[in-house]
Amino acid sequence: MGGQDQALQRDDDLTALWRQVGELIRGQSRQDVRFDRVETKLDHVKGDVAVLKTDIAETKEQLGRLERANESRFNRIDAQLERLITLIQRAETKQP
Repeated sequence: MGGQDQALQRDDDLTALWRQVGELIRGQSRQDVRFDRVETKLDHVKGDVAVLKTDIAETKEQLGRLERANESRFNRIDAQLERLITLIQRAETKQP
């Protein structure tokens, strides 16, 4: 009887170990699914960041063009003001 009790005990221990292994595997697969979800979300975020970087680069390029266009306009206005000032000074210094 003692041998049979030990065999039953070993079977119970082995069954318990297999149950634990199964729980570990199920737990690991749940973690794998969670990690996959996190990786998917991170890939989405990386994609969003890449789009933002592209948008920022395009915006900087547009801003640069606008700054250059404004500088050109201001230079033309400045030149016209200089001409007007010169004409006004000539008109003021002429004797009637």
